[in-house]
Amino acid sequence: PHHGSSTAGIVGSVRGPGELSLAHRGLLFLDELPEFDRRSLEALRQPLEGGVVILSMARGRVALPARFQLVAAMNPCPCGFDGDPDRPCGCHPSDRRRYRGRLSGPLLDRFEVRVTMGRRDGADDGRVADADAPRSARVGAEPSAAVATRVARARAIALRRQRVPNAALAGPALASLALDADARDLLAAARQRTAIGERGVDQVVRVARTIADLAGAEAVMGDHLVEALAFRARPWHDDDHGERAW
Repeated sequence: PHHGSSTAGIVGSVRGPGELSLAHRGLLFLDELPEFDRRSLEALRQPLEGGVVILSMARGRVALPARFQLVAAMNPCPCGFDGDPDRPCGCHPSDRRRYRGRLSGPLLDRFEVRVTMGRRDGADDGRVADADAPRSARVGAEPSAAVATRVARARAIALRRQRVPNAALAGPALASLALDADARDLLAAARQRTAIGERGVDQVVRVARTIADLAGAEAVMGDHLVEALAFRARPWHDDDHGERAW
């Protein structure tokens, strides 16, 4: 959907389901995320948490299915050049904060993977281009076709192990995942050093388990956890003080 879409068009109304329900069991891509209406953005939280959209109508409340994979994209700042190695950003720090502030903390907290994408130069060879991205998303990784094969294999491994994808793990099923000693120590250290909450811990463990499956590893090891933590870091510096926000 376009970022100028109405909240009713995104969420749904008496006239019919919105984009959230139309994307059920599929992928919802929101480009220029901060440009969407704040009400539309906040409405994402409920389906991301429970897989349904609740609409209030004259005859009562209606629940529509809305279990989708959300992919979003945004510029790092209003001018788009914050962090660019070749062109300086022309935005005032307050403008950058205001732009990023359109995305609430609770909404950002529901994104389990966050990656900074650099500008693409030359021919498109299907590779991700960014030196600051976590290891599995850097230049030099496999082309997209090879990654797709590994993803399908990793998903099959997860389904054999627990009958549901890693993204669906919660509660006792999530707690039962095998983490080696290094991974457990790193997770405990991350909880002490950062403001990561229980939801964030669960997200990191799910992503780390997926990284381990992609690598064909039986247990989640320290390297897998470090990479999952790197994917969780927000792709900008908090308040322009040079500190990554969690």
